[in-house]
Amino acid sequence: MNRDITRSKESLETLQQSESMLRQLYDALPVMVGVIASLADDILYLAVDDRSTQFMGTTAGNVRGRLASELGVPPRHIQSWLEHLRESKRLRHPVQFEYAHKKPDGIDWLAVTVNHIGTGTDSLPRFTYLAQIITQRKWMEEEFATRFWQLQSFHNISQTILNSTDLKSTLDAILAEILARGAYDTGAIYLVRPAIHGIEAVAWKGYRDPENLQRNPSRAVSHSIQQEKIRVLEDVSEPDGYSRLNREGVRSAVSLPICAGSVVLGIFEVGRRIASKLQLDDIRLLENISNLIGIAIQKAMFHENSERHHNQVQVLYETEKAMTSALDLQSVLDNLLAEIASLLPYSATRLSLWDPTLGELKPVAFHNLNGEEWLRSWPKRRKSLSWTVFQSQSPLVVRNLQTDSRIKEPEAAANTGWFPI
Repeated sequence: MNRDITRSKESLETLQQSESMLRQLYDALPVMVGVIASLADDILYLAVDDRSTQFMGTTAGNVRGRLASELGVPPRHIQSWLEHLRESKRLRHPVQFEYAHKKPDGIDWLAVTVNHIGTGTDSLPRFTYLAQIITQRKWMEEEFATRFWQLQSFHNISQTILNSTDLKSTLDAILAEILARGAYDTGAIYLVRPAIHGIEAVAWKGYRDPENLQRNPSRAVSHSIQQEKIRVLEDVSEPDGYSRLNREGVRSAVSLPICAGSVVLGIFEVGRRIASKLQLDDIRLLENISNLIGIAIQKAMFHENSERHHNQVQVLYETEKAMTSALDLQSVLDNLLAEIASLLPYSATRLSLWDPTLGELKPVAFHNLNGEEWLRSWPKRRKSLSWTVFQSQSPLVVRNLQTDSRIKEPEAAANTGWFPI
């Protein structure tokens, strides 16, 4: 008998040690536990641990026997808990869920497991809960999702540039990819246009009034062009803000130069309709995308130059063929100007030959001109720039026929659409 008593004592000591180890393990885990009962539209706290009351910002005595609604728990949270409690009772096994708990200093995410354990004498279903704060894990998941989206967007944009030969559709696709996630509300790409000594919007997304793009560019765009630097605007609603962006309701924006080496090709700009501080990683991603846009523009320029060179070679071939097949000079010249027109469809062309009998240049062929008006206004002998070219045997370029002082009869443009030179 003594032996049995000794064994019982040893078993009790072992059990107590196990319970102590379990309690130490529980104390080491950052979890909250308790027992609750479900009502039709509320939750009754029956037992809670210290961590639960600390999380609620109160004491155990203020929680036990109280309803969740009495403790200020939002109705939507109570309904969410009740739905999962009913599911656990119906399925007869634990149910896990997550939810965001708002606090005065921010938001805490909780991972909760509820389990139906029976019905009390009051006929209310009873449940245990185990809750853990997972805010840091949620931040990490969000950070991972953000980085994954950035990599995915960068990959999609790279593939678009590789597979597309049309610059406009490429730029449209890039902006669509950037705005798809909802991080930005507006996006625009401007290209430098030397002919107009300025920039022009060639692609945009998210603008309520596209006319704003055609008005004077914002100072952010001009600054980026001049300084060749990234311009970050965290609040454009300030008194010295940017009228175009303000008209669109944009409150924060980033403007980045699009470069090819040291040459600025244009500006890439995105904006948000809320004032916010942009993270360094976001700006770096936009900078990389800006570099990709530069590659897309260079690719399009190379493709355009290749097409132009091909067309020039084709014109030369067709011209040579026309010259060898025609039997008279006038047919050769007319064919020549027709081929030039196919290469430069918006140009006007004229051709003059030296007439030794008259001792002057004589008009012999023209294209896309009013021939009668041209012949009538044809300047004689050494009065024209044509004579200067003939005499010097060197090309001559006139940048603006309307304002160049060497043009003798600029008024003829109203009738011919072309200035006599």
